[in-house]
Amino acid sequence: MRYLSKTEVLFIHIYIIDEYFASLKSPEENRGVVDPAALDSAVSLPAQTFDGQELYKDIFWKVAALFRSIIKDHPFLDGNKRTAAMAALMFLDANGYRLICSDQELIDFALKIARRKKHSLRDIRYWFKSRCRKHHGSMEGRKRLFAALFSSIQRFLSSSKEGSREES
Repeated sequence: MRYLSKTEVLFIHIYIIDEYFASLKSPEENRGVVDPAALDSAVSLPAQTFDGQELYKDIFWKVAALFRSIIKDHPFLDGNKRTAAMAALMFLDANGYRLICSDQELIDFALKIARRKKHSLRDIRYWFKSRCRKHHGSMEGRKRLFAALFSSIQRFLSSSKEGSREES
């Protein structure tokens, strides 16, 4: 199993901040890590064990734990839902899975998790499991997949901008 490092999640967050918030001219004080312990916890959660046994038995439990933790524990000043979504996509890809859903579906799901007081990890796992497909590919295929993922990130950020304007 390939887990995301804290540095990788920070890079995802920085990319999102640079791409999304720069276009909104968001002030610097609205950016960055607000709770380093929450970030450490979110990143380490998928690999957590107890008495030598993994707490999250498969990729879908692990991605659900990562996704929910970033959204609910709010380690960043802003961009938690976007960072959670991109971290989930990257974690799945690193482990041979692609999320098959529209950008809007992913945005709506992240917003739904953020708005609810409690959201079952089992429900989040099911959501991811029902929308993921295993991918196998050569290095060239992985490069194309990464390019497609990057393009998807761009569309996701554009959709998020439009959604933020509508909510205002």
